[in-house]
Amino acid sequence: MTPHWTAALGRINACAEAVTWAKAYPSLAEAWDACERADWMLWLLDRTCGVQGRTTHRALPAAAAMHDLATLVRTRHQAPPTLPEAP
Repeated sequence: MTPHWTAALGRINACAEAVTWAKAYPSLAEAWDACERADWMLWLLDRTCGVQGRTTHRALPAAAAMHDLATLVRTRHQAPPTLPEAP
């Protein structure tokens, strides 16, 4: 029997939470499409995109910075929560 694709995540030392979450998906592509954790996605890219120092690997800090900037912009432009009316 072929092991689930998430066995590869264990071999590259992914956190247990990510591996458990990913087991719900039949493929990496489907998990990637459903993932809302940019930190997990950046971590996986860092582990799998090639040799450190090469062009593909040097792009990761820029991707991480773009994620941080997008998060900052998104949180600053959200409407404040609505408080319940007093009884």
